[in-house]
Amino acid sequence: MATDSSHRGALRLVSSAAEAPPGPSFVPVSLAAAPFRPGELPTIVWLVLDAEARAELATSAARARLPAELWVRIGVEAGRLQREIASAVGRTEAWVTSALDDAASIQAPAGVEALAGAGLARYAEHLEAPHPCGGIPPTLPLRLPEEMSSTWSRDATSDGQNLSLWVTARLRAAPAGCVRWEIASARASQPLGEWAYASSLRSLASAIA
Repeated sequence: MATDSSHRGALRLVSSAAEAPPGPSFVPVSLAAAPFRPGELPTIVWLVLDAEARAELATSAARARLPAELWVRIGVEAGRLQREIASAVGRTEAWVTSALDDAASIQAPAGVEALAGAGLARYAEHLEAPHPCGGIPPTLPLRLPEEMSSTWSRDATSDGQNLSLWVTARLRAAPAGCVRWEIASARASQPLGEWAYASSLRSLASAIA
């Protein structure tokens, strides 16, 4: 504690900067208190970004017209799904990108979007409007579902990188139309992964029919 000389009698708390946790932070819960699959529980993942990485993230988030944290989630996950689907169906990543771009461009039949959850419908509308990316701190907290954070950590380890470097590299390679994919999946009331796989398989079925 230190006394502020300009306000005698008042106390000013002086604290040192705390280091971010080394990995995801989990909230201990019981199944009775939170009856969910573990993958649905939120975790916080900390990205440690140098000045160059922060500048790159600010530029790409501004281009996507999204808050930085949301852009990281969409950009990294879309690229990861693109590679995973390409491997699963034996097609190139460019083919998957084209299939998902085509699927995202299809206008939903009248009445279908009204069936989507109100929150998802509003989310899709918000994604179409520009949002400032905000300031990007040297240590950026990401709130990720446990399944996503575990998958990212696994893939980063397989690539021989720490998570921060892996995420930065994946953002550089994020599919250009991935925000449109997220909009389409929200309007279909599906997670991005479910929508991406279903759309790719439909495209594959049409190609081999």
